[in-house]
Amino acid sequence: MASPIGASPDDDFHLTSSWCGLGEREGLCEEINDPRARAVPVEVAIAAHCYAFKPEQSAACQEDLANSHEGAVQGSNRGNFSTQYPGLYYAAMGVLASNNVEASVISMRALNVLLFVLLTSTVYFLLPTTRRSAFVWSWLITMVPLGMFVVASNNPSSWAVLSAGIVWISLFGFLESRGRASIGLAILAVVGTILGIGSRPDAMLFIGIGVM
Repeated sequence: MASPIGASPDDDFHLTSSWCGLGEREGLCEEINDPRARAVPVEVAIAAHCYAFKPEQSAACQEDLANSHEGAVQGSNRGNFSTQYPGLYYAAMGVLASNNVEASVISMRALNVLLFVLLTSTVYFLLPTTRRSAFVWSWLITMVPLGMFVVASNNPSSWAVLSAGIVWISLFGFLESRGRASIGLAILAVVGTILGIGSRPDAMLFIGIGVM
């Protein structure tokens, strides 16, 4: 909640893609003459432009942008319109997209945090007790500072980081466990793989390295 709209890397691209993740919708993602672009709410397209690379300007400038362009849309070619990225992440975030851009952005971030907490907690409790410390330390060492920011952002790297962090240990725990714990860890490994595949093309590399 401390980061303004557009604060994570390439957020103009990722937010536009999220608003268009479920296809064309009036007021959210509209077709324009250019097939390589869509019209999205102004705040989505240019929210960060008023403060990015301007150290003397705070993100409070977004209030004027929101007030002066309320309900307006603007064309943008910065989006996943030629499927550079998988569509699952953007489709999931698209469910939360609305005309209230600020509320939608916070909701998307909250969903990513909830997924992280839910999946990592479940993995932790299903792992053999001898492997739990390794799981915790792997997160503590790698998450500060960038990982914490990315997981709670509007960037699909949130799912990629989560996927890379749970698939390897879930498979490891699966091989060492029996019964329900083994089944649960296998399911979590599959869920983590789906999240990775659905977020970034390079997430499969992280998963592959972890599996090997």
